[in-house]
Amino acid sequence: MQHSTVQAVMTQDIVVARPEVIFKEIAGMFHRNDITAVPVIDSENHPVGIVSEADLMRKEASLLEEGYSITRWVPRSSDTAPSRSSPRT
Repeated sequence: MQHSTVQAVMTQDIVVARPEVIFKEIAGMFHRNDITAVPVIDSENHPVGIVSEADLMRKEASLLEEGYSITRWVPRSSDTAPSRSSPRT
């Protein structure tokens, strides 16, 4: 039995993101390209991290607990709309 390598299963059409890209756009990249993670590169094209669907789901879950969503504010039963100074991601 031959051992598989990463090369045998890796994606070769690489989709990347910059650190300043917003969450909603990353989610769109995942959908459009049928991928679940993207490397994040700096202005010199050096890798600085990776963002995955799981990362976005964890962030969404923590924001929902605070009454927010990655894409919009989600009011809870006694909440009012956030002020302009409220955090948005």
